[in-house]
Amino acid sequence: MYKFIKKMVICLAIITPLTAAPTVMAKSAKYTVLKVSKLNTASKTVTGTATKSAKITVKHGSKTLGTSKASNKGKYSVKVSKLGSWSLKVSASKKKYRTKTITIKVASLPKTIKSASMIVYYKDPSNKLLATSKQTLKLNSKFKAPKKNISCYTASKSKYSGFTLKSSKITKLTKKPTYTITYKYAKNVLTPANKKVLKSKISKFDNALKSTKNSDFYKSNSSKTISAYNNAVTKLDTYVASYLKSTTSPSKISSSFINNETKLLNTCQTTQSAYNSAKGAYDKLHTLTINDKQALNKQIATINNKFNSAKSDDFYKTGNDKTIKAYSDAVTKLNQFVAPYSLDQFSTSNIDTSFNTNVQNLIAKVQTAQSNFSTAENAFNLEKPYKNAIDGVIIYSVNFYDSNCSYVNKWHISF
Repeated sequence: MYKFIKKMVICLAIITPLTAAPTVMAKSAKYTVLKVSKLNTASKTVTGTATKSAKITVKHGSKTLGTSKASNKGKYSVKVSKLGSWSLKVSASKKKYRTKTITIKVASLPKTIKSASMIVYYKDPSNKLLATSKQTLKLNSKFKAPKKNISCYTASKSKYSGFTLKSSKITKLTKKPTYTITYKYAKNVLTPANKKVLKSKISKFDNALKSTKNSDFYKSNSSKTISAYNNAVTKLDTYVASYLKSTTSPSKISSSFINNETKLLNTCQTTQSAYNSAKGAYDKLHTLTINDKQALNKQIATINNKFNSAKSDDFYKTGNDKTIKAYSDAVTKLNQFVAPYSLDQFSTSNIDTSFNTNVQNLIAKVQTAQSNFSTAENAFNLEKPYKNAIDGVIIYSVNFYDSNCSYVNKWHISF
């Protein structure tokens, strides 16, 4: 029994290392890193990245096409002879690393083309399709799509004849190649997109002119600024009208169109700016601000209060002096003149050119009449005690002051 157990222990001691060894090796061994760039039949090198210093091998079937070594940065390049539409095996190997192999398909490219069918898509700069035209394009033997451009092709058979397509890039290629070309307008063509921009600019000037025609400045003023602005907008409308009939197709324009149209636009902008400045000055001169209205109403309120106070005096009630009438007329005229301008305290009021001058003259006139009235009233009050005396001589006077406030010495004595 003892001998049997001893034999079993010896067997386990021998078997255990043998079974454990592969597990330890599997854990310590690493796969190499390997990536391969796309290939086509025109490629002359196989490139990519791998574990640094790894050996790179390229095979087609059992035949080795080339080998190389990855750099310290992990980049590699393996030179190969002419490739076919093959499947290549690229391997990366290194000591203490497990070898990694990638199978990659070599893409095929068409042979050199001598002629091909072509569809030309005519588009405006906003990418809107205008028309299509099927053509046959002859290419030289060195032309290999899609690495070249089609240049200097004249679409003479299309409805937009006479325009040239320059260096239009190929965007689609098949076995029977079809080329998509974006049309580029010649310099003397007004494109739909440019028409849209120009139409928008002119519309803005037209709307601005319509707005100005409603202003008091336009209606009441004969300034040259108004005439210049009106003429500029009219001339611009007339000049470009024929080019804006259709906004869906290009228009051939005269060589001087762009220059003339730009000058007209500039003239409109300049005259519009001059008009706005003149109108602004006019509106400022002919507008009462809220503060102006408040100040004016305050002045008139003061005059009205004094006038209402004066009307309660004996001199006003009993006298027939011109001073009283002059004061009454001046206050009435001032109230009538400023009433339309001072009704709304929360908005501005358009006023005529002579308003400021007239209102100041009226206020000055009221103040003068008020002063004359006060002087005459004082003279009346000085005389009043004598008129009311009942014992002795009653002295009264008539018209101590005339309308110009000049002293008149007329005395009447009664017993």
